[in-house]
Amino acid sequence: MKRAMLWAAAALFGLLLGGGSAIWSAGQPFDGVRNGSWTASTQTGSRDADAWTRARVAVQALLAMTSDQAIYFTSRRDSEGRALDADCRYAIRGGGYPARWWSVTLYDDAYFLIEDAQKRYSVTAASLDPDASGRWSARIGRDPSADLATPPTGGFNLILRLYHPDPSVLQDPASIDMPLVEREGCA
Repeated sequence: MKRAMLWAAAALFGLLLGGGSAIWSAGQPFDGVRNGSWTASTQTGSRDADAWTRARVAVQALLAMTSDQAIYFTSRRDSEGRALDADCRYAIRGGGYPARWWSVTLYDDAYFLIEDAQKRYSVTAASLDPDASGRWSARIGRDPSADLATPPTGGFNLILRLYHPDPSVLQDPASIDMPLVEREGCA
């Protein structure tokens, strides 16, 4: 009887520890290659992905494609390292990317799209007009003229998706010229 109680306690402890680590891990940002304020996991969508990466994908990157189809860069901070804040306005500036298509999408801290009557959820290669040098910019904030709407309160995340990236992207994600996220002011 005593031995059965010990086995039951050990099994319960193992379940709590394993389940707790999965829940904790699922809410963490992706580990991986840092490039400015952006992070990319080369394990996302890979057969080599560990259990914790798969838990993050399940929570944060629904329907993540395989790494040869898309690579995901996430940012929770502006280019100066400050947490992205819904009470602030930002400009995001970038250029072309070594991929067939790209998009930048804004999510709240729980990785849900922001409720927005104007349906401003992402900017893409087709929705922005680059200048003569191929550079583009977009505005982030609560202002109705912003390209991406922030949540009513709290922080938010940006995800840059590169669809059908060049093989060089997967080999060295840190070599890409990532978008700058510049804070313009706060309420």
